[in-house]
Amino acid sequence: MIVDCHTHIWRAEHWSAEGAGDSARARAGPIDLEVTREAHWQAMEVVDRAIVFGLRAQHVGIVVPNDFVADYVKRHPDKLIGFTSIDPNESDYMDELHRSVEDLGLRGVKLGPIYQNYHPMDERLS
Repeated sequence: MIVDCHTHIWRAEHWSAEGAGDSARARAGPIDLEVTREAHWQAMEVVDRAIVFGLRAQHVGIVVPNDFVADYVKRHPDKLIGFTSIDPNESDYMDELHRSVEDLGLRGVKLGPIYQNYHPMDERLS
């Protein structure tokens, strides 16, 4: 069984202008920031299962709604496993975690300390 444990899905509008600019500079040129559902699904042909998440990281200029991820993985429940992304810098991050699991059916958590500007041992996460 082949499981891809790190896949993303987002739309270009989930990126701020600053975040898109930073990504372009990191790649030394224009970058296509669109990961469409269709392109993602096509890439998943070679795997048996895949974990899918967006990213909530206002610090670097990307906020993918967890609803966007949940809507996509619900279309392919036999193959895709949706993860929520929460940002501990947001005041409602625990509410969003509970909503993502209880209401959206997402099954794991994506954290990105380097993208979200917090220390992994931050007491808020205990």
